[in-house]
Amino acid sequence: MKRVYVDHVVDYLKRLSKFIDVRGAIYGSTARGGVYGRSDINLTVVSDHFDRPYHTMTLWRSGEEQGLLPKLVEALWVSPGELESMLKGFSGVNT
Repeated sequence: MKRVYVDHVVDYLKRLSKFIDVRGAIYGSTARGGVYGRSDINLTVVSDHFDRPYHTMTLWRSGEEQGLLPKLVEALWVSPGELESMLKGFSGVNT
């Protein structure tokens, strides 16, 4: 992965982690190394803090809108339970 993309991801996670504990995983064309032009960076951000009421999540998300978080990063915010459910759904495992 190009250094410029790594820098954007690190910056995004550092800024977000000032408010909450986070873990991130890159996926999509950036992860595969097939980035062309100014593609966005697809990032899944996992945090126990994302299991919060809707209004709290909306306030945190407004930080992206206000430019507090890098725009090049397109983040999917999920709690560990949501991620587990998503992975089970993709794999077909129901246990």
